[in-house]
Amino acid sequence: PYTTLFRSNHASAAGYDPKRIVLVGHSAGAQLALYAIVNGAIPRAAVRGVVALGSVGINPSTDVADLDPNYQSIYDPAFGSDRSAWWRFDIQPRLRGDEPPVLVIHGRDDRMAPEAISAQLYAQLKAAGDRADRRQPASRDHWNMLDHMSDPDDSTMQSVEAFILKA
Repeated sequence: PYTTLFRSNHASAAGYDPKRIVLVGHSAGAQLALYAIVNGAIPRAAVRGVVALGSVGINPSTDVADLDPNYQSIYDPAFGSDRSAWWRFDIQPRLRGDEPPVLVIHGRDDRMAPEAISAQLYAQLKAAGDRADRRQPASRDHWNMLDHMSDPDDSTMQSVEAFILKA
């Protein structure tokens, strides 16, 4: 959040429009980007869009149970060891319908983070009245989706670029 606010405050020196900031997060970074907005750490009006790639932990009180057991403990340092308190970090109860547009992307072959988490995020955004779009690139898992985004003809990156340009 502080990096985004710093960039907003120093945009003219860097040569970009502070009113066109788009947050991009992968995995738990998608949760952090959305949480910063819904929790008020970054004003909703300061962000033109969010790209959520391979989302996990969107609603940690329930989502983490769906992860491969080998990955479930990675959230303890962030949210604490008392999982009954993790509801405080859930995104869904904080959605007001005035969030910036969200592009939700989750690889169809992701075995680390169930695609159902991203599908649920998309459904929750739509139910709140938010603008959201969803992509499910084929032959992409949790990690190689990022690797392929540097390919010139990657459809996932093209979707991200189109979303950002429209924001």
